[in-house]
Amino acid sequence: MAELQRVDPHAWHWESWLSDDDDPDDLVYEHVHVGSRSRGGSSLNPLLRLVADDVSIAVTLAPPDLRWVFRPYPGGVDVFAPSTAEHDCLKAAHPDWLSAHPRGL
Repeated sequence: MAELQRVDPHAWHWESWLSDDDDPDDLVYEHVHVGSRSRGGSSLNPLLRLVADDVSIAVTLAPPDLRWVFRPYPGGVDVFAPSTAEHDCLKAAHPDWLSAHPRGL
């Protein structure tokens, strides 16, 4: 959490819960923080670096209306676009985001 505060000091705590997978020795508390920032330039780079370095594995980027969702994780990213056409536009505009795997996985 200290790293998140360092890269996004204006993020605020929204909710926390206990994630229990029926193993009493494997209890994990999940904490959700919300922040707002410009997506232009390199303003997201420090936050994305936390994900790439496996410091934080739960980052979701989206506009306030949740019209689209960008979910990075170490080694990749999932993009949820509002339509197939917008998905195809993103794919065409950012071919370097795609995996070298023949199926794009």
